[in-house]
Amino acid sequence: MKKVFIIFFLCLLHKQLIAQNPPGEPNIAWMETEYQLSDGNVDITFVWDMWWGENGDHWKLLQNGNVIYETEIAPNTPQPQHDEVIIIFTVTGQFDFMIDLCNYYERDEICTSSNPITITIFGGEDETEIDHGFGISDWGEKFFSPFVDATSWPPFSLYEMAQVTGVKFFNLGFIVARSYDNCQATWGGYYTLDGWTFAGDYMFPLIENNEIGNLRELGGDVMISIGGASNAPLSSAANDVEELKIQYRNVVETYNLTYLDFDIEGTWVLDTEATILRAQALVELQNEWENDGHEVNIWFTLPVLPEGLTADGYAVVETTVNLGVELSGVNIMTMDYGDSAAPDPEGQMGYYAIQSAESLHSQLSQIYPENTSEEIWQMIGITPMIGLNDVITERFTLQDAQQLTDFAIENNLKELSMWSANRDFECEGGYSDNVSIDCSSEIQDDYEFSSIFNVITDDPIPPPPTFGKNIIGYYTSWSVYVRDYHVPDIPAEKINFINYAFANINPSTGTIVLGDPYADIDKFYPGDCWEEGCLRGNFHQLQLLKADYPHVKTLISVGGWTWSAYFSDVAMTEESREIFAQSCVDFILEYDFDGIDLDWEYPVEGGLEGNNHHPDDGIHLTLLLQRMRQMLNEQETNT
Repeated sequence: MKKVFIIFFLCLLHKQLIAQNPPGEPNIAWMETEYQLSDGNVDITFVWDMWWGENGDHWKLLQNGNVIYETEIAPNTPQPQHDEVIIIFTVTGQFDFMIDLCNYYERDEICTSSNPITITIFGGEDETEIDHGFGISDWGEKFFSPFVDATSWPPFSLYEMAQVTGVKFFNLGFIVARSYDNCQATWGGYYTLDGWTFAGDYMFPLIENNEIGNLRELGGDVMISIGGASNAPLSSAANDVEELKIQYRNVVETYNLTYLDFDIEGTWVLDTEATILRAQALVELQNEWENDGHEVNIWFTLPVLPEGLTADGYAVVETTVNLGVELSGVNIMTMDYGDSAAPDPEGQMGYYAIQSAESLHSQLSQIYPENTSEEIWQMIGITPMIGLNDVITERFTLQDAQQLTDFAIENNLKELSMWSANRDFECEGGYSDNVSIDCSSEIQDDYEFSSIFNVITDDPIPPPPTFGKNIIGYYTSWSVYVRDYHVPDIPAEKINFINYAFANINPSTGTIVLGDPYADIDKFYPGDCWEEGCLRGNFHQLQLLKADYPHVKTLISVGGWTWSAYFSDVAMTEESREIFAQSCVDFILEYDFDGIDLDWEYPVEGGLEGNNHHPDDGIHLTLLLQRMRQMLNEQETNT
């Protein structure tokens, strides 16, 4: 027995000594460094070999310093080691990858890194990179952030609502799994994170119109919600933690998020395995984000009754917290209670919402016993369904909204939301007993619920300047030269229309053309790009000005005293009018103008010597304007 014991001990000691040695250096095999998304994703195969040295017992694939894949591997020193993995990517960008080959020794991990490789993933054909801007880390002590049914029709504009109402924050729903057995993150199962359908034939209006980036330019931000009542949540479709982390990370990195919501309702509340998997993924990601200095606030949105979260909903929060997730807050859906839970709801939906919040406060106090009452209120959000609920005996009125807002202010509650911003309108027939996705079934003004709730938000987006009449200013292309007066110098707060002077007319083609190509589209300003096709010059500066002053509209002015020679020709015939009008519409679209000004000096007679005239110039001008108006109207209808 003693001999056996000694041999066993020596073998174990030998094994430990070997395990202390770092593994040999893994080498990533040759691979392409440029890839392109197809149908919203691309499969990339990573292959590595370790030819000389100590074997490892596990290895990792790192993307930009973060582990995105990890697995065990059988050591067999002194034989070489080899492994590979296929990773599905759904976002564009440039990424650095590295393989770590590792050994465990007691509680320590010894790793050897491979050569790094940089890979660029491009969008599919005709895809355009969208600048979503960057999220705001702190939304203030209290905020109103309505849910938006982002994939519903007609498309909803965050930017327009923010301008009209001052609402600066929105909860966008919903990111879901592509299918029940494919956890690729999608918008509603229809669009990839880049915004394209899987067939690549249509782009999500939220992304195509850059609603997130435009809202952030105004000083607002978005919280994206994963889950919802329909489709499979990512955590229910994922096979393991690593796969789920990749999808969560993609969502956060694609939109540069600082707030992320998980809407867990219906049967998905009962999915205990998904609850655990979600929590495990979030714990690891929160550690990554903390190391990177990237704050991401995690919220859960859950169904509720006046007595509080259901037992299953409570278990979701309790399990998540016990596994180490740091929740910023719990948002409750104060809607569709049913008559047994909320009897006689008429005129009481505000009361029931308050009772639900008070019950949640008691439940969170049990989960967070070290927190003060005030701190617990700062972890609570409330989301009523405005107007008529799906349980049609329940109707959340404007009076209920005011009651709930007063309660939120009194208790310094963190968040008010609502389902949904899409519904904050009066239905075409006014008061209704039918539930609609785009109106409240209440008698109300546009955005009236939002106006009530938004009083809790610190520093709402200021409304655009109002003008009793149109204040129009001309800006001339030649101002950039001797006058040294540039587009950013324009006092945009004092005007609401800018006529850019001037574009010219090409007599050979009968079309509008640039007046001064250098000043118009080529002159370099700080921040401009040098790549071929980049828009620079005054036209780009006007785009930037409009982003800072959304009330400003720009018109391209054609002609003027110097360039009116060929107006008579382009207005003369139906064919010439068609050509010129179409070129003007194309010009407006290409350079992001809002309209056109025809500065014809002068029809019939007068102007510079050599200008072309016709006795019927007045009639022809009227016909030209009519055709241009028709084309512009058609363009508005099409877009």
